[in-house]
Amino acid sequence: MNTTPPHEGPSIRALTHLRARIEEADRELVELLARRCRLAEAIGARKREEGLPLADPAREARVVRCAAVEARSRGLDEEGVRQILWSVIGLARQVQDRNPENTP
Repeated sequence: MNTTPPHEGPSIRALTHLRARIEEADRELVELLARRCRLAEAIGARKREEGLPLADPAREARVVRCAAVEARSRGLDEEGVRQILWSVIGLARQVQDRNPENTP
């Protein structure tokens, strides 16, 4: 007879371990988003220096299409990935639209 309480069994330990790995992946995602935003900020500064428009809808659409192809190759829902990428692009736009004098 197993006397280990259910809340301390191997399946709960495995679940706790998997959740910790998800939390680690979430931290990595946030770091990647921060890195992408830093790059977008640099691109925005360069575009301003060159007098180029900040928005590039054609490029944004290409980025989303490429992400959808990558999602498909990895067995992920393409539409879900498209939605995420459009949100990421929106975040990058916010960074690029910042007033350069207000950027730390």
